[in-house]
Amino acid sequence: LTVAVAVAQAGSARAQAGPVQLVVAETPHDPDSTESEVRIVTLSSTGPTFRSLGKVQHAPRAVVRGDVRSNEVFDLADESADPSWGSALFRVDASGVKKLASGVAHAGRPLASADGMVYVERGEAGPWPTDSEAHAGKLRVDTIHLDAVDPSSGAVRTVCRYSGYALHIAGEWRRSILVYRVGLRGADVARVDRSSGAVSVVAS
Repeated sequence: LTVAVAVAQAGSARAQAGPVQLVVAETPHDPDSTESEVRIVTLSSTGPTFRSLGKVQHAPRAVVRGDVRSNEVFDLADESADPSWGSALFRVDASGVKKLASGVAHAGRPLASADGMVYVERGEAGPWPTDSEAHAGKLRVDTIHLDAVDPSSGAVRTVCRYSGYALHIAGEWRRSILVYRVGLRGADVARVDRSSGAVSVVAS
C-alpha cells in the first residue's frame, strides 16, 4: 500500500514547489500480524523515499487509524479483541513510540487538535440488556467520555461524559469539539466546549 500510494502521488508531487510528505501506517499482509510500522513517505521528482518512525504493537486483526500534527503522529490501535473499548492511543515521533492512554474506542480516530491536545473517545461498557429487554429493542448503554490527552505527559482530562450507544469525534470548530452521538432518544450532532465541557446540540 505504501508503494502504491507513493507511486500514484508521484506525478502530482513533481508539479509542486518541493517534496510532498505522506504518513502511512503499514501493516503486513497477515491477519495475525501484531505490529504496524509508521513511515514517512517523501515524494519528489526523483521518486519516493521512505523513513521509519517506529512500530506500534497491537492485537491481531487490529484496526489502526491516526492523525498527524507537525512532527508527531498519533495512532489508535486495538490492544485486545474487545469490540468496544479495547484500543490504545500511541504517540510516534523521532523519539520513538509512546503509549499515552488505554480504554479507547475500537476503530476510532484520534483528533490532534490545534490547541495541542489529542482528543479521543474512551468509556466503560454498561450491563447487557436482559433477553426480554433485548427483544423489546433495548441496547447496551455505555458511559462514554470525550477525553483530552496531553501528548507530552499522557495526562488525561475528561471534557464531558455521555450515556448512550456511541459517540464519535467529527472535528473541531473554534473553541469546540464536534461529536456525533447515538443514544436512547436517537442521534445528534453536538458542539462541546473544550474548556467547560458545555454541550449544545447542533442538529438531531
